Amino acid sequence: MTPGHARVIVRGEFDLAVAIPLRTTFRDLMVEGPIDMDVNLAEVTFIDSTALGVLLGGQRQARVFRGAFRLEDPSAPVLRLLSLTALDRVFEVSTSEG
Repeated sequence: MTPGHARVIVRGEFDLAVAIPLRTTFRDLMVEGPIDMDVNLAEVTFIDSTALGVLLGGQRQARVFRGAFRLEDPSAPVLRLLSLTALDRVFEVSTSEG
């Protein structure tokens, strides 16, 4: 089965208020079948540990459903937290800069 594709855009503060509904969105998209998912984080101004947990969960779900999970154009605050937590080595990260 060929994976579908979805692009999710997160803007502003990526915290508990956004993370929980996003977890449901990831699950709903992936349960339909294999999907390659890009999560655009270019306009995220703040990210907390709950949001990181939801991103990790999304990545795990993608593997279970034989899809891909990429972080696209993470903003400076996101890149900083990914680096501090060494998650920049865990996630596939793509940037428009190459």
